[in-house]
Amino acid sequence: MQLKNLIRKAAFVLAAGALFFMSSCKKGGNEPAPQAPAAVKKISTEDESMAFEYNADGTVRKATIKSNEATNGDVINYTVSYNSAKQITEITADNDEKIIPV
Repeated sequence: MQLKNLIRKAAFVLAAGALFFMSSCKKGGNEPAPQAPAAVKKISTEDESMAFEYNADGTVRKATIKSNEATNGDVINYTVSYNSAKQITEITADNDEKIIPV
């Protein structure tokens, strides 16, 4: 009985792996170019809000956050800096707090 269950599990894993492999293959043809996702301008609830401004290339330029828990109700603006590969190099807040990804 255990051998039967082991065979079922192995067959399931192989089938799932094959499905994953086939779905990840690049498809050729005359497919339309993917559309850029719509940019989120603002998200808000009763207690908090987040607003975003974007650069011409679609990267986030500035994020404004107001949260009773995270910012004690203050509005804080975060400016996002990028390198030439469009990777975030630094995020700077109004209060000179800096976030540098590693």
